[in-house]
Amino acid sequence: MRVLACNGFWTASDAVAAGYMSITLCDLCGCASDTMFHRLWTCQCPSIKKKRDDIVPEWIREAALDVQSEG
Repeated sequence: MRVLACNGFWTASDAVAAGYMSITLCDLCGCASDTMFHRLWTCQCPSIKKKRDDIVPEWIREAALDVQSEG
């Protein structure tokens, strides 16, 4: 949590914005732009998806996706 709180965890999109990389595709699933939202809520990498499904209640996952689609 401390890493997230102080913005110490960079995604590929963050690295591109800072000029360190040129590819934003997720290294884990290769299906979407690597953003924090993608990693937390939509990444389809089997190990990430399993952990997300095991830890986060379905209603929270659905609410996160609803918020993203609204805005």
